[in-house]
Amino acid sequence: MLGSLRLRPGAVFAHDYEVLRPIASGGMGAVYAVRDRRTGEEQAMKVLLPELVAEERPRRRFLQEAQIAMQLAHDGIPRVYHTGIDDEAGIPFIVMELLRGEDLRARIKSRGPMGMEEAAPIFAALAEVLGSAHREGLVHRDVKPENVFLHGPSERVKLLDFGVAKLIDAHRTSGTGTGAVGSPMWMAPEQTSAGGRIACCTDVWAFGLLTFYVLTGRIYWKAAQDESGIGGLLRELHVDPV
Repeated sequence: MLGSLRLRPGAVFAHDYEVLRPIASGGMGAVYAVRDRRTGEEQAMKVLLPELVAEERPRRRFLQEAQIAMQLAHDGIPRVYHTGIDDEAGIPFIVMELLRGEDLRARIKSRGPMGMEEAAPIFAALAEVLGSAHREGLVHRDVKPENVFLHGPSERVKLLDFGVAKLIDAHRTSGTGTGAVGSPMWMAPEQTSAGGRIACCTDVWAFGLLTFYVLTGRIYWKAAQDESGIGGLLRELHVDPV
């Protein structure tokens, strides 16, 4: 299995990619800046955590992100250059566009709330990306500040993490099937229970919550402020959402 030493700077992964530095890590995978040894270009590489390789759901979710990015081929989604499985370790990886900048959470945390003049182009660009996904029958299901990235000097909006996106019929809704999927403070009510009907409006709900956050610097729900947790959030969602 792939150990931590393998992905230290200077290591070579999947024959063609030299690891430059770590970028981020999460519960499912880790992201590194790499150099393509064939072209010299710097790119980003996401690898599935070794302990999850044998589990069907994380593996499927990991590969789904690449499939959706290639299907949509939208400038508001990081470009995917290559996907594969490392021969030696048997670990799936995705090579994609290397983003430079910060996500909306980091921006608001460092500079405070945005004014409408600054925020409006971001909202418009995000709405355009979501609209493109919805036209293809895809619901993102995890629209939140950490998944909205401001890339490069022009701060081009990039929507990240389509790993939990759901394909729906364009004219119908679709059940969650297995229960809650998404990030609690950004979920629509239908995401919080098995059988909830997922549709494009699920992302619109999260978009509204994100708009509030960007303009105020605060998460909308009281549960985020008083630490009442998931129980408090569910009461707000289903009993007193406004």
